Amino acid sequence: MVDTYSNIVTHYINPEDKEGLNEALKLRYYVYCEEKQFIDKHEITNNMQIETDEYDEKESWHFVVENNLATGMEHVIGTVRLVHFSEDKGFPTGKFHPPLNDKIRNYGVNDLNTVAEISRLCINPCFRKRRDDGMFGVGSYGDDKDIRRKYPIVLISLLREMYHFSKKMQIKYWLSSMEDTLYRYLKCIALEFEPLDEDYIEYYGKVKSYLLGIEAAEKSMSQKQEDLYRFFCSTT
Repeated sequence: MVDTYSNIVTHYINPEDKEGLNEALKLRYYVYCEEKQFIDKHEITNNMQIETDEYDEKESWHFVVENNLATGMEHVIGTVRLVHFSEDKGFPTGKFHPPLNDKIRNYGVNDLNTVAEISRLCINPCFRKRRDDGMFGVGSYGDDKDIRRKYPIVLISLLREMYHFSKKMQIKYWLSSMEDTLYRYLKCIALEFEPLDEDYIEYYGKVKSYLLGIEAAEKSMSQKQEDLYRFFCSTT
């Protein structure tokens, strides 16, 4: 059997790699402006067809999954960023949910610098071809000995890369505002985000804000999803 996944590579984008970052931002433009129309493309002021905001340059760590056998728009098949806390800008969700920082502190987090927000998660439509895959490619996966076919490979590859980077940067919590479908799927694979509020907010769709303790997630996944935990702990 041909290994169709051997060409997939996941990595952190070095801030000096402007070309690599722009590829990720082009995928964001396609998904957020063209496909989902969360953002009016006529509000984009650059002529490069990239989607960017005030958090991208200094407050964000960017990650991509690449298909090294593809070119053009199918080269980058997934991207996400982790936005770290800053006193002047806070977190992206805070613009849509003003009580956010107090909600995080009520959860028991004393230092907001140990929190990073998962933001602008995008999966290329070329890897969302199964029925019910949805925006994040999480549908129609099941039992298989090959972990790349058992789980949505683009999503879990991004999560693994963020996990290793977060450990390196001493990030202890992930903040995320997400729709119910993604929340339920992550819970199924033992990434059990806790709701910060029972109310929905409008943030590129109807979402709730959640927090995940990385140490607690490690313990939960090691007990409930051993194969996935081994994948997360590996670096290859």
